Amino acid sequence: MPTVRELIMKFFRDHPDDVFRTTTVTDWVKVKYHQAHGREPVDVSTPINDLSHEGFLIRVGHGRYKYRRS
Repeated sequence: MPTVRELIMKFFRDHPDDVFRTTTVTDWVKVKYHQAHGREPVDVSTPINDLSHEGFLIRVGHGRYKYRRS
């Protein structure tokens, strides 16, 4: 069963170089997480922010992120 973090990474890897608002990503992750686990995830926004601090995502503005393939 995928974690919230794994789902976020999958979403951005499937859409490289596209810019997304946090709400778009969290809505998608919540649906996929619920399908896999049968319940809502506790927090989706914090892992998105964490992934940007770790360099996986690029923050392009307030609440807007993208993934660039290496």
